[in-house]
Amino acid sequence: MKTLDVLIILFFATSLFGCKYKNEAQELEKQNKSLAVQLVKSDSLSKVYLSTIKDVDVVIDSMMPEDNALETATVGLKLRARLTNKLAVINNLILDKESSYQSLGYKYAKSKTTVAEMQTTIEDLNREIKEKESANSDLSQNIKKLGKNIEGQSVKIESLATENSKLKETIEIKTKSINKAFYIIGDEKELEEKGIIEKTGGFLGFLGRVNTLNSQIDENRLQMIDIREKTTFTINSDIKNTDFVTSHNPNSYELKETNIETTILSITNPEEFWKNSKYLVVAY
Repeated sequence: MKTLDVLIILFFATSLFGCKYKNEAQELEKQNKSLAVQLVKSDSLSKVYLSTIKDVDVVIDSMMPEDNALETATVGLKLRARLTNKLAVINNLILDKESSYQSLGYKYAKSKTTVAEMQTTIEDLNREIKEKESANSDLSQNIKKLGKNIEGQSVKIESLATENSKLKETIEIKTKSINKAFYIIGDEKELEEKGIIEKTGGFLGFLGRVNTLNSQIDENRLQMIDIREKTTFTINSDIKNTDFVTSHNPNSYELKETNIETTILSITNPEEFWKNSKYLVVAY
């Protein structure tokens, strides 16, 4: 999006400069017309002055006496001198007008050159504006295509995110299931009455019988745990009277008496401890 903003700014900038140059060109055109009018007036005035000088010169010549009378000649010379002075003043005015005429001509020529340069600049700017408009049009098309592609990708990403969320939930459920275990620690008679353990084997059906886990055990009578979190258990009995009903690797746990009536079971290797059974049943 940043590239498009820059192009739009350039487009408006060139449009503003184009308008500025057009206004300046129009002002110069007005100045040219004014200069042209002044040149025409100056030229006409110079022609009038030159015609007047010629007429005055003819009059002076006609007024000069043809005879050699001294007094008449003196008067004629004085008159000629006065007229000559007047003509000098007129001539100076003509020179000033000629200088103004030349200055106006220079300004007019320079103005025409400037107008031509401005027109060339305006044409160049118009051409650049058209090129920028074409480039902006192409860029707009590309942006639209890119927008459609992004929308398509967004839909795919949302779909993948949903699938990923579901997969995480599935993994979490399976992980909890894998790390789920049940335990109960209690008096032997109580466990038997609850149907958690039963006596099996023995001689004649009553001598040497051992505690075994009921094959129809109700898990609701046991406490569920996460084997990653629960690694320590308290047994209200000494070690000698502690009976593991379920089978566990002896190298995966430790038993430690804290006093005569309490033993602490610490699992040191959870993976190995729970390998044979997801149940921990301890009777005393």
